[in-house]
Amino acid sequence: MAQVWQDMIQKRGNRKLLAKINAVYADAYPDDAQHLRAMKDKYRQILDGEEW
Repeated sequence: MAQVWQDMIQKRGNRKLLAKINAVYADAYPDDAQHLRAMKDKYRQILDGEEW
């Protein structure tokens, strides 16, 4: 999970935004794989202009 996180930050990294998304999804998805998928989807949506 850490590697994917680093990749996301390096690619188009907004560290504060990712930390915020992570905080929200950490409780919602105890399973790492689901958590990561949800985070990546949300991050992509935000980068595509969706309101957070």
